[in-house]
Amino acid sequence: MSSISADLDTMLGETLRILTQALGNICQRSTLREASDGEITQNQLSILMMLRRRDHLTATELARILNISNAAITKIIDRLATLDLVSREPHPSDRRSMSLVMRPAGHRFLDRYDEITARKLAVILEDFDSAEKEQLLGFIRRIVQSTLANEQDVDLICYTCGGRCGDPCVLQHRRGSCSLQPDKGD
Repeated sequence: MSSISADLDTMLGETLRILTQALGNICQRSTLREASDGEITQNQLSILMMLRRRDHLTATELARILNISNAAITKIIDRLATLDLVSREPHPSDRRSMSLVMRPAGHRFLDRYDEITARKLAVILEDFDSAEKEQLLGFIRRIVQSTLANEQDVDLICYTCGGRCGDPCVLQHRRGSCSLQPDKGD
């Protein structure tokens, strides 16, 4: 590898690191703060996004997906229930187990969060024409696919995307299909 190529790879890597921090830590945190007046944490948001796509997840499933302890997930769920964003209900297929269901206030919160996100995204992308957006999407999809090629646990990404990343799913090569997107025959 030439020195110029190595320097370019280093610059790309550092720029991608900054982009992920800017989007994941700074923009998402400020959007979350604006949408919830600082009352919702990142893990709470992740749970709400997962429940938007699939009600009746159990605390054990959520703890595994978020890679946190059962004690931590219980505290998070308690807080969401106190805010009336989720409720605990008997699991439909296993009455011995409790599952979470999103409450109307949880849906309203996510609608507000999505509106703020869309507004911020529009500002970020306003200087790009359609062709540039398609090219950027192609590059980002390739980066995501390469990044996750050998990762085993992508459930959090799938549950929070909820099939909105487009067709084909950016992770389709990992799973064969996106279980969260509607069937073509629908």
